[in-house]
Amino acid sequence: MRLSNSLRTAGTKASRALRRGVLAFSLATTTLALPVLAIAPGDGSSELAIVPAGSAVVIHLKGVLGTKDRLLAYLEKAVPDQAAIAKTFIDQAFEDGIDGRKPFSGINKNGPIFITLPELPKPGQDSDPKVVAFLKADDFNAFVNGAFKEEERKGGKKEGNITAYEVDGGKTLYVANHKGFATVSNDRDALKKAMASTEGVKIEASQAAKLLGADIGFHVGLDRLAKDYADQVKEGRNRIEDGIKQAEEQLPKEQREQFAIVKELVAPAFQALEDSQGLIGTIEFKPESLVLGLDTALRSGTNTAKALEGLKPSANKVLPGLPSGKMMYMGATNNGALIKAALPYLKKFAPDGGKAMEASAGNGSAASAVGIPLAGIDIREVEDAAVAAKAALSAVSDSLSSPVGKTPIKGKPKVTADAATIGGIKFSKLEMEIDIETLGNQEGLPEEMKAGMVKAMKSMLGEKITIWIGGSDKVLYQITAPTEAMAKELFEQAKAGKDSLGSTEGYKVVSSTLPADATLVALVDPVKYGSLIVNVLKDVVGGALPIPEGLGKVKNPKSVFFGASIGLEPGHAVASISLPAATINEMVNVFAKPFLP
Repeated sequence: MRLSNSLRTAGTKASRALRRGVLAFSLATTTLALPVLAIAPGDGSSELAIVPAGSAVVIHLKGVLGTKDRLLAYLEKAVPDQAAIAKTFIDQAFEDGIDGRKPFSGINKNGPIFITLPELPKPGQDSDPKVVAFLKADDFNAFVNGAFKEEERKGGKKEGNITAYEVDGGKTLYVANHKGFATVSNDRDALKKAMASTEGVKIEASQAAKLLGADIGFHVGLDRLAKDYADQVKEGRNRIEDGIKQAEEQLPKEQREQFAIVKELVAPAFQALEDSQGLIGTIEFKPESLVLGLDTALRSGTNTAKALEGLKPSANKVLPGLPSGKMMYMGATNNGALIKAALPYLKKFAPDGGKAMEASAGNGSAASAVGIPLAGIDIREVEDAAVAAKAALSAVSDSLSSPVGKTPIKGKPKVTADAATIGGIKFSKLEMEIDIETLGNQEGLPEEMKAGMVKAMKSMLGEKITIWIGGSDKVLYQITAPTEAMAKELFEQAKAGKDSLGSTEGYKVVSSTLPADATLVALVDPVKYGSLIVNVLKDVVGGALPIPEGLGKVKNPKSVFFGASIGLEPGHAVASISLPAATINEMVNVFAKPFLP
């Protein structure tokens, strides 16, 4: 009973921590997700010309049957055992219909389908929003015969070129054959207005190409959203700020300072909403990967656009050459401009480190790799390697006392200048003895769990963190390794490009499905990360949870990744996520199959 209560208490604390993490992540990503699409005159010959100008929301499907085939091709690589079952079910639904209807009869296999909202629902509106759908049709009559049951067709009432059909539930749908599209709406006036429109929706050409090129895409006019829902936006901000305050009050006093950066993100997020015009989101099903995207733009001269001045996405030259086999990789381009954009936060939470980074940063590429047990390498293109090395030492030391990056260490960091020569470069050494007991001694956990946490922390971090910092030829190296020999090994591996990240199949898939030019890139190996979590659970909860013997064990180790990128510039922002089929398949093998009989 005591252990059960302890587990519940631990679970409550973990739940609170998870909520705090989700809140922080949501606020951080909102800042990037809300600066949105600029509407501009589009190509009148585009398929988008069928969508009336001024549509508040546009959803596009690139051919329902073609999209279905591309989804199944992805599933066959991601989850081959389940893909056959899914294919049988989906194919049968298309062939036999659902509830006596075949709504895609007569529809062009690869023709566009647009679902639009002519206007945003009014705040507090109880009725269904007005919807107008346009389906590219090869045979309009076949569509009507498939979409509506016989008794519904017999009861159809024709008014000009629009026919009203009463369907199940007493609702009425209005249908017309309009410019080669089967056009359907739940509102007669909305359909008439859409058909009478002489001007198509206007979206900048490159944005329109992305919307039409994706299997599924949507566009939302945030100008109208911010105007029509101004009171709700204001109320939402107040609720978020109140939620952050309540979450902060639940934290131990010594941890509240670390929550400060979350509060700082609220104002920029809502400023970005105010500076935005629209949002495009996309989903693409490729055989090798599922790719999610957000495409955004900011009005010129706005505060958010000004904050991004000097940034421009480009290819990262450093990232592919990092050593393979690590759990997480991060890359940045326009490094100096990126640091400049982040300086208001850097200087606030780590003032000395922020100033040092500002003084030393070059505007080239930077990338880092980290693995567990803790070891990794960070490489940056800089203006002056000697100045950058001194700045890096200052930044690391400053971050230890920062309310955001505070790490429990014993005493002060020990710095040894010119402690080693690696590859002809003088490296200084920074050593920190971690207070593992404090780090693992989480308040409220039972003693046996605290001991397990300490054990887990030691296995991940060791008892001391050693960082080697040096540089030359406008390149700064920062290596985390317990010994000089391991630091040398990481340096030589990166310098020679031997067994590099860029040579792995996992990186090749992710990099081929993300934009070639980006400001920030992140890759995480979810199998390595998940296995780490499993091992920590084994240490902390022991036999209290039924963990299968083979859970988290990899038979044939290989690097697989989920990838994400963000491209930033003054008037534009793009975010992409790549979920490769091979990564999903490996996760199923390692984390799902051990639970199966």
